[in-house]
Amino acid sequence: MNRRFSKYVLLSSTLGLIATISSLAQDAPCHTGAKRAGQPATLNPEPALTLASAERVYLSARLGATASGGSGRGFPSSDRALADLKKAIMDWRRFTIVNAPEQADLILTIVEGSRNSGIRVGILTERLLVTRGGSQSVESPSLWESISQDGGIRNYRPVANTVNEFRAAVEESENKLPKELIVNRRAARNFVQDELDCLAHSSARLFLPDDREENSGAVKLSEAVLNVSPLDIGTRVSIDDFSNFSNYVMAMQKLLNRQFTPAERQAGWDLAVVGTLQPEGKAKIDLESRPFVDQKELQIFYDNLLNLPSPAANAGPLEFRVVFSVWGGSEESKTER
Repeated sequence: MNRRFSKYVLLSSTLGLIATISSLAQDAPCHTGAKRAGQPATLNPEPALTLASAERVYLSARLGATASGGSGRGFPSSDRALADLKKAIMDWRRFTIVNAPEQADLILTIVEGSRNSGIRVGILTERLLVTRGGSQSVESPSLWESISQDGGIRNYRPVANTVNEFRAAVEESENKLPKELIVNRRAARNFVQDELDCLAHSSARLFLPDDREENSGAVKLSEAVLNVSPLDIGTRVSIDDFSNFSNYVMAMQKLLNRQFTPAERQAGWDLAVVGTLQPEGKAKIDLESRPFVDQKELQIFYDNLLNLPSPAANAGPLEFRVVFSVWGGSEESKTER
């Protein structure tokens, strides 16, 4: 058993059993739901603002209508069209290209086909479709689309023409909208993304009412966290599992109160129960104290704790941490509050 533990991180969850929500990513707090100064309360869906404020794009390609005849350079290829689209966007230096549509502000899809006209066979045609990002699908309704461009004798593949048309639309949107509106839209969108990133690296924290009977003794609950992101908690922990975990925490506190409340008051200290819930039940447990505490006292609690029925993890082992303050807690914990 460890005799000391370092500063611990408070994290968050969204289950109905929780009375309050709070979260941190590593040592930096998330502020989910907060609105920064100068941000609009809602995001304006108007297409011009979406085009003007976009910073990240995901690139895609697919085949359109194809005429009979044509070969070689005159035969449509989505792979070649995508490569040309990527080159044109990189040459523009306006957007960052991302690897997944859900990471993008815009999804750019080049549609390549071919047609015959008079003596010309296999004229390549290309059209650029622009949709909003943030979705796994590139088939959502278009936000903007170019006209269909034909390839020529010298300009055989007209991808650059479709990108130039798109560039003109973006620049027109930028010029007609107030710069402050564009900046605020970017800030709001990035703020939401920051919050999702923060939650993805957070863990689920249980909050129990302060007026519980267990809090009337010498031992108070400081924190109880499960090492699972709030974004993934639905797949790792069922409602019943979470309810059982809260009962488990309260049972720990009852054991501690039974042991320490009748005893003569001592200097305050903190106790952390660190363990792993197992699919078959029987949790693996370790104890940490701050500052040093009589190991005989900890051993008594440890032996009693092993006799408590522990909840089972829903899908694989699940780490947890429960911290209690005894007789007001340690001096270190008082400075952290």
